[in-house]
Formats: sequence, C-alpha cells, structure tokens
Amino acid sequence: MIAGLLLLLAQTNDAGLFALLDRGRFDLALVELEGMSAAEAHRGETELFLRARDFEAARSAALRGLEAYPDDLFLLHRATVAALWLGKGPAAQEGARQLAQAAASSSLQQAEREAWQRDADSFAGQARELIEGAEERHRVLVRSRVVVGAILSACLALALGLMRKGY
Repeated sequence: MIAGLLLLLAQTNDAGLFALLDRGRFDLALVELEGMSAAEAHRGETELFLRARDFEAARSAALRGLEAYPDDLFLLHRATVAALWLGKGPAAQEGARQLAQAAASSSLQQAEREAWQRDADSFAGQARELIEGAEERHRVLVRSRVVVGAILSACLALALGLMRKGY
C-alpha cells in the first residue's frame, strides 16, 4: 500500500501539498490546491479531508474526482478508505472491487499492480466484516424485539390474571 502511494506521489507534482499535510498545515494546503492540475487537485482535496478526519468530505471529494478520472488508483483507494472509516460496508466493497479492476487493467509494473491488489483484497475483507457485523446487529435487534414482546405479553397476561383474581 505504502509503495503504491509513494509511486503516485512521485508521479505527481503534489509533493509540496503532502509535505504541508504531514506538518498539519491544512490552511496552506488549501492554497496549494489552487495551483494544481484538476487530477492533482482532486487527489489533494481528498487527502486533505482524510488527514483532517472528515471522512464524509474525503469520500465526496474522491467520488467527484472519480467522475472525471474513473480509473485513478489513488482516488479509488482513498474513496474506499473513507467508506471503511464511515462504516459503509457495501460502498467499501464496491470500491475494493473497482480498485482491483483498475489495478489489473493499469499499465503499472507487475509488483505495483500486486501491491494495489493486496490493498483491494484487504479492503474487501474489511468491507465483508462491516457487512457481516451490520447483518448480525440486525439479527440481534430482531431477536431482542421478539424477546421483549414476549416478556411484555407475559407481564400483561400475569397482570390481567391478577386483576381477575382481585389482587
């Protein structure tokens, strides 16, 4: 994962932006975005929001960038990361699928494609866990409602029985 991100960083002119983000200078990073190409600006905005822990904004920025650059590995990666942080299992699962597909069809060296594929596989696993967790929470909620309903019904029946006996 790190190798792939470093490769993308080296291929773009946004090294200054990432240095500013590393130092926590989000204000200067915003200014830096204005002088970038559209693709670099989409990547930079996405990374800025991720580092600021605004995962909804990061995902939105990545999705906007993907409208113009649908096979951009960095944007696909970051959109999927943001979806995972937001607990959006199905969106993360779809992002992992798209990342794997884009990596497989890219012109990157084999080792680089494999690194992106490993990230996609990891994200897919995490997304599955989120989805399974949500399904289990739903099952537990349904069971708890049934149990509470049964308890309330038993209490009501007991109360009615006691009222009939004059208690």
